[in-house]
Amino acid sequence: MNAKRKILEKIVRVDQAGEVGAQQIYEGQKLVFKILKNKKDYDQVSHMAIEEQEHLDYFNELAKKESIKSTKM
Repeated sequence: MNAKRKILEKIVRVDQAGEVGAQQIYEGQKLVFKILKNKKDYDQVSHMAIEEQEHLDYFNELAKKESIKSTKM
């Protein structure tokens, strides 16, 4: 495996893991805002989570295309 491939794999794994983590953070925030009945912030965080899902989908597709295994979590 060449050096560029190793770097690509590391970058994709880190970015993909970060997006998974971001989704979990947003789910926690949404739960808190739901409990607090704070619709405005719940809606804002929900919108942000959708954008992050797009990022996660991108890195999942890139990992699949490049045959890169995801980080085990």
